[in-house]
Amino acid sequence: MEKTPPKIIVVDTNVLIRATFQKPSSVSLRIYRAIKEQDCILATSPAILAEIRDVISRDYIVRLTHTTPEQREVYMNELKEISIITKGEAPITQTSRDREDNKFLVCASAAQADYLITSDEDLLVLKTNEKTR
Repeated sequence: MEKTPPKIIVVDTNVLIRATFQKPSSVSLRIYRAIKEQDCILATSPAILAEIRDVISRDYIVRLTHTTPEQREVYMNELKEISIITKGEAPITQTSRDREDNKFLVCASAAQADYLITSDEDLLVLKTNEKTR
């Protein structure tokens, strides 16, 4: 029996950071494990990576996570190693109410992602974007 190919996912910054650094919920922990074990493939882009780097370097996140600059750099490198990195350029048929969130839609389109995992209402209201749910 052939194994089905892993799903391609885009994960918004808040969900990814919660899954990685904060006390994870059972759902965020399963997402993180699935990415780490390559049961699903994380798609990202330079704009998303820049946002992640910015967020994990914010003072309140550093205080909350107790991470050093070296640990944050290791995290960013590991994230790049396990991800498909798109150019962050692709046409999109819908836009988010929050223009800052369009980078996730662009990435999902470029990677032909199966899912966009988010807790952001500005993205959730779209339900689907092209083939991405």
